[in-house]
Amino acid sequence: MSVTSAPAATANRGGVWSPALLKRRRTKIVATLGPASSGAETAARLIEAGVNLFRLNMAHGDHDAHAAAFRQVRTAANSAQVPIGIFADLAGPKLRVGQFGAHGIDLVAGTSVVMTTRPVLGEPGLIPSQYGRLIDDVRPGSPVLLDDGLLELRVERVEGTEVWCTVVQGGPLTDRKGMNLPGTEMSAPALSDKDRDAARFALDLGVDYLALRTSMTSWTSPMGSWSLEAISASNCHRRRFPWPSMSWWPGRGRKPSPASSQPKCSTP
Repeated sequence: MSVTSAPAATANRGGVWSPALLKRRRTKIVATLGPASSGAETAARLIEAGVNLFRLNMAHGDHDAHAAAFRQVRTAANSAQVPIGIFADLAGPKLRVGQFGAHGIDLVAGTSVVMTTRPVLGEPGLIPSQYGRLIDDVRPGSPVLLDDGLLELRVERVEGTEVWCTVVQGGPLTDRKGMNLPGTEMSAPALSDKDRDAARFALDLGVDYLALRTSMTSWTSPMGSWSLEAISASNCHRRRFPWPSMSWWPGRGRKPSPASSQPKCSTP
């Protein structure tokens, strides 16, 4: 690993950036592979710009596209002779609100609103939830984030199929927007059959890590909403660990094993 000289380090404190310091940084850069970042040339430019870790979004695309992107990154990394990690981000459970009679409502901060698990159309003051276990999981004081966190509710009480909330952060809410329950121990399965199939495919492909976006456990990842699970490819035994303790980390000078040398996952 290159070592930045004293003059270079001093220059960087003044706002001048150097490739040497980029290699020594502790913060890692993650890039998602997709239509806008496909191709070996694009991967090579991203690596040159400082990307350490590439993400395969298993919620979108198909296996052929993911396999092609994986090979392109490995080719670019080998050409650049730098250690680059690749992780498969499993879709996990996706919680959503239902539909509204007028396709949306406006939430006003400080007002009350009811979330219901009944199969009804939403209306002003009533938000249908497609997550049927909402009434079992939330408690008074639990936060409920909607539309990628743009909107926030606070649970006041739970009665039968209804969850009474106060609007903390208001704004427009439309059909089938996402819902997140930060800090809530959810009772729904963290992995669907589709996620398990995606995990087996990714392990056979040779990814370095698996990621699962979930609120199913009380452990919080240093990366925020991402909690990471490593799955041993030899026996598919699941074991959680914090991000900094991963066995290989881009930039430490150790290259990951090639996909051909990694054991396959045969345990269902």
